[in-house]
Amino acid sequence: MQRPPNIYDVADLAGVSHQTVSRVLNKSDKVSPSTRDRVEVAIRTLGYQRNNAARSLVTSKTRIIGVVITNTGYFGPSNTIRAMEEQARSNGYFAISASVDPESSSSIEAGIQQMRILGAEALVLIAPQIISLRLVRPFLSGIPIVVMANSNEPGLFSVRVDDYQGAKKATEYLIESGHTKLAHVSGPKDWFEAEARMKGFSNACEEADLIPSLIYRGSWDSISGYQSASEVFSSGATAVFCANDQLAIGLIRGLNELGLSVPQDISIVGYDDMPEARYLNPPLTTIRQDFDELGRRIMALLIEELRDQTAIRKEMIEPELVIRESVKNIS
Repeated sequence: MQRPPNIYDVADLAGVSHQTVSRVLNKSDKVSPSTRDRVEVAIRTLGYQRNNAARSLVTSKTRIIGVVITNTGYFGPSNTIRAMEEQARSNGYFAISASVDPESSSSIEAGIQQMRILGAEALVLIAPQIISLRLVRPFLSGIPIVVMANSNEPGLFSVRVDDYQGAKKATEYLIESGHTKLAHVSGPKDWFEAEARMKGFSNACEEADLIPSLIYRGSWDSISGYQSASEVFSSGATAVFCANDQLAIGLIRGLNELGLSVPQDISIVGYDDMPEARYLNPPLTTIRQDFDELGRRIMALLIEELRDQTAIRKEMIEPELVIRESVKNIS
């Protein structure tokens, strides 16, 4: 079996030293354009690919960024991690993910341990349960860690969407549309996003001197939204803010079965702006999160830290209200 080409084969074909080839591979500016061209032609001709395992033995750098993530099946996390992988590759790093059980502290801890065993140079924690911060504390020394959560934890970078303001925008829009009987179908307990969105809803009501008709503690899936329909109906609410679009989808179906139509009888606002939201009947008014931007900023922050040792930063992305047809103005 023919062995794969190595750095010395590239050097021989290009007529340069293997150190020069290494400089080209590492994008050094100490190589002349003509020499760089010869080396790159030799790389393409031979089909040479860098052996990163061997390189890591020499440099002690794996160029691996570990991502511990829960609920990859949901629209938001799956899009965020895709954007992170693309950003990592474009900068010469490799994003490797471990999917963990959000209800199991041992699963989250095992995912973090797995990344340390692989030699990850940095860690991203997209496990937005409050318990996840406690589990990551023992790993704070040695590598930079970014959490996608509302965290004031010392030593942690943080990049997140401002869920509080997003929920407040959604609720204020319902109030501005004339609604005074408001309900909220929330996400699960002890999730940063769910708690922030519930607080945004509650504070918007309080500022308008309104008492919520109902706060229904749900999950993130459409089934939970569907199951909330009878309580929403009984509450007498004329408008509902749902903590994500999937909850809104389930709620609309449940309300339809109870004889209510949206928005003629009850108005609904979702959160996320998943691709299907604009094609619902009616098209869903929702809060748009830019998951691509979130993923890119998380990875850019980590890569900057790996290269330049930046100071700890907390970054926030402002969500956007997208108005469609699921809210009726009754003012």
